[in-house]
Amino acid sequence: MTGSANAAFIDAYDLSNWSQSTNGGTIDISGAPDTVVLTSSNDGSGDKKNQDFIITALENEAINFAWSYQTTDLNVYDPFGWLFNGVFTQLTDNSGNSNQSGIFSFNVVTGDIFGFRANSVDSMSGSSITEISDFSATPIPSQVPTPPSSWLLAISLMGLWRSKHKKTL
Repeated sequence: MTGSANAAFIDAYDLSNWSQSTNGGTIDISGAPDTVVLTSSNDGSGDKKNQDFIITALENEAINFAWSYQTTDLNVYDPFGWLFNGVFTQLTDNSGNSNQSGIFSFNVVTGDIFGFRANSVDSMSGSSITEISDFSATPIPSQVPTPPSSWLLAISLMGLWRSKHKKTL
């Protein structure tokens, strides 16, 4: 995927390239390539369970997506968020309404593992459903650092210039 933004779960981010890990909940890809839906566990076990949808970045990119969340769980105990190299960051607000939504952006570099998680703190009292849409990945041009040898050349040229002009002063 080079050039323009990827405006859905297609090309390098085609659903076949993502890994799914479900534990009591579901990941519904039937709305793809436009939407993916994560549903948290509600199996009555009392256990913390995650539904993870992850992929490895193939390029330096800006990742953007919209999310729409609703829960029937008491006290919004089934948070939704994003994963970045194994670290979960919650996007939903436990003190918020049972319906929440937002738009989120972050940057990845080649090899980063990122994705989405529907977390169930106790797998009881209802589940949450989060729809991910407007997913896009826009390549970020890599910055080419100035090699140290260029600095040495510049210093040497400055020295030559000074010595040449010193004689004429």
